[in-house]
Amino acid sequence: MLEVFWVLLLVMSFNQHIRSAEIFDLDSTLTKKGYSNQHMCNIEIFDLDGTLTKKGYSLWNLINRELIDNIEKFDAIAAIWNIMVVDQSEKSEKAFLDVFKSITNESDDIDWQKLAEMAMDKDRTISSLAIIEIGLKMLWPGCRDPKIITNAARKITTSWPENVIIPEAIKYLTHRLKSGTICVISTGGYEEAGKGFIEGLVERNLLPASLLKNIRYSGTQIDWGRLKVLHVNVNKNKTLDLVKIFKSESGDQEYSIEKLKKR
Repeated sequence: MLEVFWVLLLVMSFNQHIRSAEIFDLDSTLTKKGYSNQHMCNIEIFDLDGTLTKKGYSLWNLINRELIDNIEKFDAIAAIWNIMVVDQSEKSEKAFLDVFKSITNESDDIDWQKLAEMAMDKDRTISSLAIIEIGLKMLWPGCRDPKIITNAARKITTSWPENVIIPEAIKYLTHRLKSGTICVISTGGYEEAGKGFIEGLVERNLLPASLLKNIRYSGTQIDWGRLKVLHVNVNKNKTLDLVKIFKSESGDQEYSIEKLKKR
């Protein structure tokens, strides 16, 4: 009889313990709707140049070559600028100035000398701003519509040999998009280049069009009506633009560079 009493007491104690358990949903119960931890972290960055595509196929260079009359002069300036940025020697700076003088026209209302000095600046952001503006000055007069740039990037992407686009990277991008991840296509070149590249992938049947809703773009932003650089997407500027995208997608207005570095 005593044994039965202890068994009953144990069962009652167990039931009491079970009744004291309570369930708390983290998302939308303990936190506000739209602030799911999964959503906050579900963003991935893909560098266009050298990650999704083979190195040496910069869309900024290739788009400008499509839309500039004097391709030889542009190629010479872009090539010597790349060398100058790497070694930063007096010899490369002199070579840059010599090539640069070949495009100078005194009848222009463009301060070519100022652009040349900026292009030689040791600060990569200032130097990049200058070379992008130089490219803009060399474009055909009618290139004042972002759709022209996007279409040029799309056509270039569709014309590339298969080995230029890195298949493993595109497969991984597709996989992440299918999982619901927001994927940011990041480039130091024109933002429209990223859009045209993705359109080209769709045209080549390398990426389903249904996944484009989860793609965001980070790149150099141009006021095409005035041919004015609004944002050059290099160095710290690139990080700041990514932070802006993360803030928009996560709803976390306190998102910072430090948080982005920890990802």
